[in-house]
Parts: sequence; C-alpha cells; structure tokens
Amino acid sequence: MKAIIDLLPPAYSQAIGNVYIPPDDGLALAQALMSREMIHAWSDGTVKNGEAAHAYTLRTKRDDPT
Repeated sequence: MKAIIDLLPPAYSQAIGNVYIPPDDGLALAQALMSREMIHAWSDGTVKNGEAAHAYTLRTKRDDPT
C-alpha cells in the first residue's frame, strides 16, 4: 500500500494528507475488500479561521469489532 501511495501525483498526495499504514501494509484491508467483507469508513472535515482540515479512516471488522 505504501508503494502505491508513494506513486500518486502531488495533487492527490496533498488531498490525502498524512497516511498511517498498518504494520501489514494494508493486507487485511485488501483481503477484506477482495472477499467483499464489510469495511468501516469514517470521515470528518472542519474549517477554522479559513483553514480546512480533514480526517478519515478505513478499517476491517477485525480492526474494529464494535
């Protein structure tokens, strides 16, 4: 996953922001997607004093059992 993110054009990298890659390099997420397992996704955005910020996460059910 890290290698793919590193190949993104600068505009995409800027939009994505800082990325935490799990120790398995995204293998559990990829396997869940290929097996059509449910993926949990959350996002948030805010603007304060004219500055925008965002956050997001993708997790498998195993990562987030609740």
